[in-house]
Amino acid sequence: MTNRLNNFFEEGSPFLNHPLLTAERTAVETNFLESQLRLPPGARILDVGCGFGRHSIELARRGYTVTGIDPAAAMIAAAQERAKEAAVSVDFRQARGEEFTTAVPFDAAICLFTSLGQMGPDGDNSALVSRVYDALKPGGLFVVEVPQRDTAVTQLRPSDKFGDGERYTA
Repeated sequence: MTNRLNNFFEEGSPFLNHPLLTAERTAVETNFLESQLRLPPGARILDVGCGFGRHSIELARRGYTVTGIDPAAAMIAAAQERAKEAAVSVDFRQARGEEFTTAVPFDAAICLFTSLGQMGPDGDNSALVSRVYDALKPGGLFVVEVPQRDTAVTQLRPSDKFGDGERYTA
């Protein structure tokens, strides 16, 4: 991850209390995930680019065994605190998706909120997808959310400057 993106996510603040990331939205998104994945209770799910853990925590509330990975230490710390507040167990790890390995395969993996494209110019999305594939059981599913081009072009606006002095679109 580039230094600019590292700084952006280490600050964490743009997402921790974002007005669009409500509990209701998370519940709707998790309902959709469950309808598509059709996993039994206790199934193992990998949340790639988990951020502050909103999907990981909701999936754990619903009885899944969840591991959330994110390269930003600040996001992992926030996720761990939120899981503790929610009284759920999630294995949060600071790790880059394109470097992640596991000895115990997952039933499914998710990569939401456009995390796949946020590794920066030095990130390797194909390596990330390959690592996730290797982490899945045979027949395991990988759900990826990417922005729709026309929506991104017409609706995303420049945001405030963050610690590195750069403007970001969120």
